[in-house]
Amino acid sequence: MKSALTEYKGMLNTIVSSDDASIKEYYGVANKEMDQAADSRKQFYDFVKQVQSDCSKLLDNPNLLPEMMMEILNRETELVKMANEKDTEIRQQEKEIEDKVNKKDSEKREFNWKLVGGISFALMTVAGISAGVLGGKIDFKLPKKS
Repeated sequence: MKSALTEYKGMLNTIVSSDDASIKEYYGVANKEMDQAADSRKQFYDFVKQVQSDCSKLLDNPNLLPEMMMEILNRETELVKMANEKDTEIRQQEKEIEDKVNKKDSEKREFNWKLVGGISFALMTVAGISAGVLGGKIDFKLPKKS
C-alpha cells in the first residue's frame, strides 16, 4: 500500500509538473502579446502626437488662409477619431488575450481535478481490493472540489 501511495504521488507530480510547464509557456506567449499590444498603442500615440505637433506649427502661420486652417483642423479631428478606433481595437485584443488566459486557467483547474479524481479512484480500487483480500476495513475520503 505504501508503494502504491508513493507511486501515486510520483505520477501526480510528473503530470502536474508537465502541465505547469505548458501553462507557463502559454502565459509567456500571452504576456508577449500584451506587451506587443501596449507597444503598438505607444507607437501609434507617438505618431499621432507628432502629426498634431506638425499641424499646430502650420496653424501658427499668420498668412494661413481660413480654408486651409479649416482643412488642417478637420484632419486633426480625423486623426483623433483614428486614435480612438486604434485604442478600441487594441483594448479588444487585450480583452481577447485576457479571456484566453482565463479559459486556460479554468481548463487547468478542471484537468487537475479530473486527474486527482481518476487517480484517486484507481488507488482506492487497488486499496479496496487489497483490503478485501487481507480482510481489513478502509475508510478513504476524497478531496472536495472548492
